[in-house]
Amino acid sequence: MMCRQPCAGSVLAASLGLSAALASPPLIATPIPHDEGRTVAPKTTEQRVDALFAPWDRTDSPGAAVGVVRDGNLVYARGYGMANLELGVRLTPQSVFDVGPAAEPFTAMAIHKLVGDGRLSLDDDIRKFLPELPAFAQPILVRHLLEHTSGLRDYVALMELSGVRTEDIATAADVLQMLARQKALSFEPGSSRADSASDYFLLALLAQRAGGSALPDLATSRILRPLGMLHSQFLGVSDAILPGRVAGHKVQDGRPVRAVSNLHRLGDGGFFSTVEDLALFARALEDPKWARLAGLPGEYRGLKTIRHGGRSAGQRAELLRFPDAHLTVVILANLESMEVGPLARRVADLYLESEMRKLAPAALNDIPPLASLEEVESDDPSDLERYTGVYEGDAGFLFVTRLRTLRAELGGRGGALKPIGPGRFELATDESPEVLAFTKGKTCDSVRLEAAGEPPTTFKRVRPWRPQQADLADFAGLYWSPELNTTYRLEWRSQGLVLDHRAFEATPLRPARQDTLEIDGHILELRRNAQGRAAGFQIRNRKIRGIHFERIETKHGANRRFAEGDK
Repeated sequence: MMCRQPCAGSVLAASLGLSAALASPPLIATPIPHDEGRTVAPKTTEQRVDALFAPWDRTDSPGAAVGVVRDGNLVYARGYGMANLELGVRLTPQSVFDVGPAAEPFTAMAIHKLVGDGRLSLDDDIRKFLPELPAFAQPILVRHLLEHTSGLRDYVALMELSGVRTEDIATAADVLQMLARQKALSFEPGSSRADSASDYFLLALLAQRAGGSALPDLATSRILRPLGMLHSQFLGVSDAILPGRVAGHKVQDGRPVRAVSNLHRLGDGGFFSTVEDLALFARALEDPKWARLAGLPGEYRGLKTIRHGGRSAGQRAELLRFPDAHLTVVILANLESMEVGPLARRVADLYLESEMRKLAPAALNDIPPLASLEEVESDDPSDLERYTGVYEGDAGFLFVTRLRTLRAELGGRGGALKPIGPGRFELATDESPEVLAFTKGKTCDSVRLEAAGEPPTTFKRVRPWRPQQADLADFAGLYWSPELNTTYRLEWRSQGLVLDHRAFEATPLRPARQDTLEIDGHILELRRNAQGRAAGFQIRNRKIRGIHFERIETKHGANRRFAEGDK
């Protein structure tokens, strides 16, 4: 959904780890020039790291601070670009960044301290400390929050759908009230796993109520000071003065501008740190007792990985751990469009080159080079046409279309498909390299989305829906969601059915399969009554499921509420 003003963030993009479609410098830098004016390849590992970040190492660009920890020691640390363009301050390993959801391990450590003190149990029902929350059929335990198995809907996604914009002030009380209005979970607690900011937001509240002191004080006294992380802290308010704090940026009209968010985040965010302090944290994670801390397990080029990362207010963080190799790469960036995940893997390529070459040889840029025409299936139109269609997966709908070339769209972003092998195509976007791998045969029944360092996502072909005006015009009207406390309007226009909201730009809904439409990664499933007339719809995406909207009478009062905003 396009916001009339900047929204709290793109839900689908956040879940896939992809930034908004902003212009960004290339990820691989040009070779370092030799002093004599000739272009030469960098020789040392450090020079090769510098080459990766050279595009941002300017006085007119935000950038990143980078650290490499090996065997518990910080073996390389450097800043590239500017911490604050207005004041002309450069980034250094001592610059203080908002690390976003990478705050979660510190929240988890605080909870485990309270468990050790006997203040709470991992098997406590969270309503023992948070009675404001609904009593669902199955209780949510403290361990469910820690493990992201609670089924609670992501509050950031809920806020975005309700119309909260980045400049709107949303307090902890607002977030708790939003969660208290939810009538259902995305899944039964303990039955599945899905990252939800709500889990660690509630852990921060739980820590205060069970332990008697706020999370910032608890974390500082029990975790940060003992680890020597003297330049790190949780902030309970976003506008607090913090020495050394960098400014977050996004790209707008080809230029960097300040990125601001007034959404309260604590526990799931609200943590500020430096590369040097996070190197101390990486050393602490070598202790087996902390190995279970929140993190996304994976594998890269044959080596086990554990990833901590996220984004917040124009800043990005990536802590990529290789526990068996005792190596951690830390990248903190103050440019929203910088793809820190691929950059962290490329830094790891340089430091673990010999180990990775033995286990899984691969090109440095994560994705195989383009295949020659002889290696690719015929580009006859009848061959390419079999890939086109609509595919559905947990990430939403993937649309593959063809004019002169194949093109794929997912969650409001897309690009041309370049062949790299039989049934395999590179998705050409400004984001991380990705590959679409189609099943063999005359009719491609499924396609797998592959991205380096991430688990693959499978989409299955569905019958596309091509509705006529008569199929959709009846859904024009106003719809109310008590869980979001907001009203949406559906209108029939020349381009089809359009969704409108006081905080969004009116955006066409794209038909996907029968009675199901898609808009920027959000899926609307239409609901009809016994007479076949429009009754409502529900919205889902990767962060939330089953938000219901009921049709309301289109009287003047309802229209006025829609126009003025929901209270």
